[in-house]
Amino acid sequence: VNNTLTVDGIDYFVTERFGQELLNSCKEVKFGTMNTRAIDFIGGGAQTYQ
Repeated sequence: VNNTLTVDGIDYFVTERFGQELLNSCKEVKFGTMNTRAIDFIGGGAQTYQ
């Protein structure tokens, strides 16, 4: 954009333990205004960290 470099994507690696603990830490968080789980709204209903 305007002769500057931009990032259009990124690849990253997380260990299985980190991914699982991240999921476990937020899987029961409620999204107040919709009265539903945040993972359903933000994470598409993810069941695993993958």
